[in-house]
Amino acid sequence: PLAEDELRAFVTARGLDHPERRVALAAGSPGVAMSLDLEVYERRRAAMLTLLEVAAGVQPFQAWLRYAEAIGRSKSEKLDHHLKVLYGLLRDVLILRVSGGAIRNQDVRRQLEGVAGKVDFGWLRQAVGKTDALSQLVKRNIQKTIALDSLILELRAAR
Repeated sequence: PLAEDELRAFVTARGLDHPERRVALAAGSPGVAMSLDLEVYERRRAAMLTLLEVAAGVQPFQAWLRYAEAIGRSKSEKLDHHLKVLYGLLRDVLILRVSGGAIRNQDVRRQLEGVAGKVDFGWLRQAVGKTDALSQLVKRNIQKTIALDSLILELRAAR
């Protein structure tokens, strides 16, 4: 990966929109910085952030339902794309829980701090493990909505 200043220079030289967001989300990858569709990312992130908030007990389960329905209806939306975003959010929650330092999803920091305040390291470890398990099941063509609902319920029980 490129250093942050190198990636910033790359993004600036290409004239890409929202350069700071692209630098933060690309994690040093120029290819990701160029190809990142911020609108699609934000839609996926809203769903996965709500999943985390519901799983952590910050929001009621019904807050998740509209996202679950949208994800379930979409034939083109792959579960692994959502899981990649979820991993990034879990990374940010861990950083906020441990050090309160810089995170990639700075614009939703307050919501992530709400999750970080409700969970401990053991919960985060379990969340990553369950997300890993879902990643393996993606190859078996599992039902997206059922898998994500199950993840929420298992993590709520782990609190």
